[in-house]
Amino acid sequence: AYLIFENPREELMMSSWGGGKNYLYGIIALLALLPIVGVLNEWNQGISFPDALAPLEQWMREAEDAAAELQERFLSGTSYLDLIINIVIMAITPAICEELLFRGVLQNQLEKWFKNAHIAVWVAAIIFSAIHFQFYGFLPRMVLGAALGYLLVYGKSLWLPIVAHCVNNSLAVITAWGANKLEIMKE
Repeated sequence: AYLIFENPREELMMSSWGGGKNYLYGIIALLALLPIVGVLNEWNQGISFPDALAPLEQWMREAEDAAAELQERFLSGTSYLDLIINIVIMAITPAICEELLFRGVLQNQLEKWFKNAHIAVWVAAIIFSAIHFQFYGFLPRMVLGAALGYLLVYGKSLWLPIVAHCVNNSLAVITAWGANKLEIMKE
């Protein structure tokens, strides 16, 4: 941001925290979106390719399984220290870094190029999802990326999608930790 912009805090929309109600509305909107994201995830997981693309599908499934295994290793702890470390690694850090890059820089630049906030939101959301290299989570992640993009557009502060992203990821980490802690089925 310091290389691209003259005034990074202004350009990244980080100079203002925005209104308190925006955070409440943003988190409620994100939580309301979760059932739709769940349905999209189930549908996306069930996609299969024609036989001609079987090697591609196999590669995608193997990459997906490897990512799931890594995530499961991170989330297997049951101590409070494990919970705090995982929230920092899997919720706070990605929320700040990904929102700075995808909403703060990329979406901002796309909106200037296209002169259209909606195109910028969706292009940034597609790139956001694609860059995770997890095909079987592409659609739900894209929709979440678009929701975060619209939080920036309507909230006029990058802090809003950062906080919403952090809440979303923290809920997943806390749920997994709680499942481990209670020794219930993780799914």
